[in-house]
Amino acid sequence: MPVFKTLILVLWIVDAVNCEFVRKDFFHTLFKGYESNFQPKENVTEDVDIHINYRIISINHVSEIDQYIETACKLLIKWTDQFLRWDSTVPGSPKYITVSADKLWVPTIVVFNTFDNGQRYVSKDAKLIVQANGDVVWASENIFKTSCKIDIAKFPFDQQTCSIVFSPPFTHYSPYIFRLLKGKGLTSVYQESNEWSLVDTKVYKQYFNISPIIHPDKGDLVLDMIIQRKYAFHVIKGVVPPTCLSILNCFVFRLPAASGERLTMALSVLLSYTIYLSFITESLPENSDRICIFSIYLTSILLLSIAIIIGTIRSIALHCGTHDLPPWLCWMLRKRIQTVGENMDESHRATVSQMYDKLMFIISICATCLVTVVCFTIMLC
Repeated sequence: MPVFKTLILVLWIVDAVNCEFVRKDFFHTLFKGYESNFQPKENVTEDVDIHINYRIISINHVSEIDQYIETACKLLIKWTDQFLRWDSTVPGSPKYITVSADKLWVPTIVVFNTFDNGQRYVSKDAKLIVQANGDVVWASENIFKTSCKIDIAKFPFDQQTCSIVFSPPFTHYSPYIFRLLKGKGLTSVYQESNEWSLVDTKVYKQYFNISPIIHPDKGDLVLDMIIQRKYAFHVIKGVVPPTCLSILNCFVFRLPAASGERLTMALSVLLSYTIYLSFITESLPENSDRICIFSIYLTSILLLSIAIIIGTIRSIALHCGTHDLPPWLCWMLRKRIQTVGENMDESHRATVSQMYDKLMFIISICATCLVTVVCFTIMLC
């Protein structure tokens, strides 16, 4: 029995050593005379088809200040090396092998609109899968940081279009033909972001400095991502409170002028609005290229609040008799003035003061609603 076990162990060791020799002989035969500096075509005048499959995992960050988007993705690049083919049906021949990228010819693919100082794919330290039919596959997960023109004019209802452009280093002399690899969709593994929604994606060819008529197959492969900001949080935190404060400010003119609380309320609302505005501006994206319409809205409401305070002071002065009727009010109330005359008693002055308050209330509420409707219509269109 011990002799039988020893025999089995010796046979297993001999088989393992033999397999190792076969493996080394296979690699030696396959890579004999192989040159990684030459493109993998028997006819050197032919272009190399580069198949790219791109699947978006998540949108990590969008910077309105620095104008870039950071996305995580799964990237698969595939091409055919005509010098790396073998018969997998021969005993001892594998169906595929894993080879370091520095031993093979690899295409020089760059991200044209990268935000960093150049991103090169495939890297020399990557591991590639070589199949028996000569197909070479490289798959990895990457984080792309690409430049993106962010338009914040319609914040928080804005929609952005960002792109990732895969390009050869030299467009004029490129031996590559980029093609979209058939397979799972661009959003098959997408994980929803807490700030942005992925509305749509599309892939197309873009031609830089080359003619699409002369070279219809060549060109850069462009992936467009249409994203939309999730606005529920911004509406609850930044839109509803200042809008309510602006409407509340108009009701200052509905308080009795004799109560003495009118100016106090107007100043309190303005102070609350100013303090709240300082918190809102921190959440607004900073960008000097385009002015945010919501910022214009907040500034307009602030100016209306100041105008309401000025109108409140004038109303109190008119009620107390320390100020004459303004000419435009005399013109609007000319029938009343004619019946009363120039010297109005206290009752007539109170009546005119009430009419002035009603007129100012209507003007302020209409101006506030007009500014609100116009600004939000522009943002939502």
